[in-house]
Amino acid sequence: MTEGPAVLATMICRKCEQEKPEADFYMQARDGYAPRRMTVCKVCHRARTAQSTQERRRRARETRQLTMTEDVKVSAIDTASGHRLATVKEACRYGKFSHTKCYELINAGRIKAKKFDARTLIDLDSIDVMYAALPDLVPNPGAKS
Repeated sequence: MTEGPAVLATMICRKCEQEKPEADFYMQARDGYAPRRMTVCKVCHRARTAQSTQERRRRARETRQLTMTEDVKVSAIDTASGHRLATVKEACRYGKFSHTKCYELINAGRIKAKKFDARTLIDLDSIDVMYAALPDLVPNPGAKS
């Protein structure tokens, strides 16, 4: 009794419509059912997921850019002394700097802050004063334009 060559199972990819060995298709686990092979080959599946990832990242980048261009609205707390106070997060959004930079400015004494229990409140007027005190940039006559 002679045995012939082993026959490999093949499948046809729905995307590229090529006949490929069954090993070129991912296994798909399903709850309550026996696992089976995907109908799209590994190469086409990777290309499709890469494309959808790029689209998702592009949409996220566009929404991030849209939110950054909107006007910043900070709900400041008006106190009896007339100072406008805001939380660190709101002050960072108002002043357009990071949390770390905010605390650096507080420690350097360039902006004023008050401590209320565990919350730090920033004086928004001191941020305005800090920006107003910055020197104007003198144009460089030798710079290329």
